[in-house]
Amino acid sequence: MIRLVSIVIAILFLSNCTAPDPCSDFINISDVTVVPNYYCNNAGQVELSLDADVGLFGEELRGLWLSYEWTIRDTVYEGRNINGLSGDIEQLELRIFNPGCTLETRIDLDLSNKNRFQGVLGNNVWLDKGTISANCFDNNDVPLEGFLVDLLDPIDSTVIDQQETDETGRYLFQFLQPGDYLIRFNNPSPSMIFLQQNICESYSDSDCNSEGYTEVITISECEINLTIDAGLRNN
Repeated sequence: MIRLVSIVIAILFLSNCTAPDPCSDFINISDVTVVPNYYCNNAGQVELSLDADVGLFGEELRGLWLSYEWTIRDTVYEGRNINGLSGDIEQLELRIFNPGCTLETRIDLDLSNKNRFQGVLGNNVWLDKGTISANCFDNNDVPLEGFLVDLLDPIDSTVIDQQETDETGRYLFQFLQPGDYLIRFNNPSPSMIFLQQNICESYSDSDCNSEGYTEVITISECEINLTIDAGLRNN
């Protein structure tokens, strides 16, 4: 679930601009927004990108030339967009300027409610045909489409999210905060029962008990866990 980042932008300084001054005539601090995005890099670490947007409208502004400087922990970055930053930045300064004038802002990032890409849980649900390896997933088993899968809070079993399997039997829970979760597979038919739990290799076994509940699953930052399956057979 995505959580939005709260940003407080305060004016630190507005230089004295002399006419003609296209900057102060058409831009003020209320026109400036900063869009943050937390993401996972290839090393599985959370990084931050920042995009500065100035709401410019009207024919007279189409040729307005602007430069951008970000100061973060005494390091200066140039450009409207910067990325590859560590994910724990609390405060920075942004300077937007042209030959006419300069705007400077201080940006406070609320780290208590980050919009991060955190973790993923998922895999598939299948009907076991028992023709090659009974109780374990194999190529002769049949994917179950439209199977409801719940993501639960392990403390009180509150439903956090619900997904429906696709035509390949796949489901996916995304944008998960680090922490503990349960998954519940909802058996739609009394004519089917769940396979025995965890009796095959991890990539091909059924991970829920006879009631459709998994054990507690812990997700860390940027973790992708696509090994949580449910297998059923006809009763």
